[in-house]
Amino acid sequence: MASAYAALLRFGLGRPLPNPHVAIAAKPALATGILWSAGNACSIFAAERLGLSVGWPLVQCQLLVSVCWGIFYYREVTSTASIGLILGGSLVVLAGVALLAQYGA
Repeated sequence: MASAYAALLRFGLGRPLPNPHVAIAAKPALATGILWSAGNACSIFAAERLGLSVGWPLVQCQLLVSVCWGIFYYREVTSTASIGLILGGSLVVLAGVALLAQYGA
């Protein structure tokens, strides 16, 4: 997708490509990738060790933690309507977690 966008900018519209700032972005990008990989590995181990009926619902609850960070710490969402939609989605996730924990065996 990024390659198509770059080709469109360069050849289709004749605009120069944006500077990716590799020297600045490389370290945070590498740290993010390492953290994501570690979290993914831990989620796989949790699902293996606890069983899918317990481990997978716990893994899915990370969505709620991520949403809370975005709303309360980073202030990414400020409108009441958007927070209401997120709350509704969070309730659906919690219902799915409860159903998986109850009937997932």
